Amino acid sequence: MDIRKVKKLIELLEASSVDEIEIKEGEESVRISRNTAAPIAMAAAPVLLISEDLDELFKLSDRILVLYEGKVMKEVEIENASIDSIGLAMAGINE
Repeated sequence: MDIRKVKKLIELLEASSVDEIEIKEGEESVRISRNTAAPIAMAAAPVLLISEDLDELFKLSDRILVLYEGKVMKEVEIENASIDSIGLAMAGINE
C-alpha cells in the first residue's frame, strides 16, 4: 500500500475520536490503532530510493530529485510532478 495512504490514515485517526482504522486495498490491508499511530509516524524516516522505474518512483515518493551526469536536473514534490517531465529530466533535457 502507498505510504502516503498510510500517513493519511494516521492523520485521520489522530483527528477523530475513532480508536482504530483499517483499510483494505485488493489483498493488502493496513490497520492502525491509537497505540500504534505515533510510533509509525515517528518511524517515517527519510529514505533514498534510486530507481529508473517511474511507476515505482511515483508510488513510493513524496519528492523526486533527478540527477543527470552529476547535475540536479529537477527537484519537485510528487504532487507537482509528471511522468513526462521526470522522464525528460532523466534524459538530461531541461524543460
